[in-house]
Amino acid sequence: MSVIINIDHVTDQSTFYESYGGWGIMVRVESGWLFKGDGTIGYEDVNGVHHNETLSVNGAKTMLSGTFYDTDANTVFTVNGEVKDENEVDIYNDIPNSTAKVTKDGNTANFEVTADTDYKFASDPKVTYTSEYGYQIQGTLTLNADETVATGSADYPQFNQGFTFSGETVSTGTPELTVNNGIAGTTETHSYDGETATLTVQGSYPRYRFIAPKVTYTDKLGAEKTAEMTVEVQQYGSVATAVLTDVDRLHPKKIVVVSSSPQVRYPDYYGIDMSRMGEFCAFRAAVSLLKQRGMEHVLEQVYRECLAMEKATDDELRNCVKAIYAPFTDEEISDEIARMLTPADTQAEVCIIYQSIEGLRKAVPDCPGDWYFSGDYPTPGGTRLVNRAFVNYYEGNVDKR
Repeated sequence: MSVIINIDHVTDQSTFYESYGGWGIMVRVESGWLFKGDGTIGYEDVNGVHHNETLSVNGAKTMLSGTFYDTDANTVFTVNGEVKDENEVDIYNDIPNSTAKVTKDGNTANFEVTADTDYKFASDPKVTYTSEYGYQIQGTLTLNADETVATGSADYPQFNQGFTFSGETVSTGTPELTVNNGIAGTTETHSYDGETATLTVQGSYPRYRFIAPKVTYTDKLGAEKTAEMTVEVQQYGSVATAVLTDVDRLHPKKIVVVSSSPQVRYPDYYGIDMSRMGEFCAFRAAVSLLKQRGMEHVLEQVYRECLAMEKATDDELRNCVKAIYAPFTDEEISDEIARMLTPADTQAEVCIIYQSIEGLRKAVPDCPGDWYFSGDYPTPGGTRLVNRAFVNYYEGNVDKR
């Protein structure tokens, strides 16, 4: 048997031995060097069949090994692979439109990922590496103010195992402006810098003039607008120009918040500290709607009924607070919640969609505990407490339960 090794920095400690009808091969790298990964081995077996197989690298990346059968003392093996300096770090950057760098400072790895020109990171990038004890660790990098550079560090990683970066980038370049020119006999030019669009329409014939030309567009708030164009009569025809300063396609028209839970309307007295009525946005929304529609008398009526329930027997008990929600649909309350929770400077329309109680019961049919959504408490004690919670709210005892 003979072996041809086409790899630099391999030691003379590499061994070749007979192993259960085949040959075992171990190729070791010199000190200060590491294999970049698995190697390959090519040979022709005793039947004349050519093979090209893998020599597996060990965890420390210092040795390639494998066992190969249907070979004999006349077999010629050819081994190929790549090595690197042990201080060279393998970087696997899976973040598009970016460049990753790892520098070694003693036992610390410092990371830096830079987004390409006209790109920024969509969220904090991640780095995955092997700890000194052999565990896979995923760390989160920190973004700079303009979200174009992410940095971080890790102590005592296994440098020879490499580092993998993951994340997403988004374009910050100027969006393309689409213009549809519906004026016959004219040519159109335009420019757009992401904020301001300038449109110019040139008439082709001197005898023709523009009559009140207009341009229709969508502004940064998502509203459709129409602007009049300025007309200038020139020697070779009229020119109409419009400068639109409120075009910005990066702003959303609508924000939709989807909740897998129904509206939480009632306190849970079976282990969760949620017993103050005024802490529920659904309750506040219902009260707000009552006041908007001149139905404040419902609040006083519910208050008197809750007081009466304090003397009722368990069989007579009912949840009087349900009457607060009764005049409104789920959608009306959801819309009011969205209005109340939307900051004053938010330009986009905000919509909140909650799961229905019926949908919840269908999704988890074996879990009947929905009283904080439905108000149907399983014990008389729960019903008494929800009535008492409304009394405390109505009387202004906000700290009482």
